Amino acid sequence: MLGWMASLLEAVDDSESKMVREAAEFFDAKRYDQSLENYRKPLAGRLEGWQKAVIIYDIGTVLLAQGKWQEAISQFNTIEQGANNSPLLLRRLYTNKALAYFQMAKSLGEKSKSLSIKKAIF
Repeated sequence: MLGWMASLLEAVDDSESKMVREAAEFFDAKRYDQSLENYRKPLAGRLEGWQKAVIIYDIGTVLLAQGKWQEAISQFNTIEQGANNSPLLLRRLYTNKALAYFQMAKSLGEKSKSLSIKKAIF
C-alpha cells in the first residue's frame, strides 16, 4: 500500500529506495515500528523536496495506522505545500489528515461520553 513512489527514489540512491520498499512491506505486514524506522532513515539523505514530502506522508500514514492521530497530523503538517508535490500526493495527504482529525474527534467524543455516564452514575 505505501511506498507508492519508491521506484522514483531509485534515481537518488538505491539504498534509500530499498529502505522505502522495505518500509512499505513492513507496513503491509503491520510491523509499524520497523516501518517507521526504515522510512526515517532516508530523510537524512539528499532528497528532492517532493521525495521528502512522500516519505513524510508515509511516516504520517504509519502513525495514523497506529492510532497516533496527533503525531500523524504533526507529520502531515510538516509537508511543504510548494515543494512540487503531485496532485495525487496532496489528495492523499488531505484525505489522511482529515481521517486523523476525525479519529481524534471521535476518540474525544467517546471519552467525554464515558465521563458523563460516570458522573450520572455517581
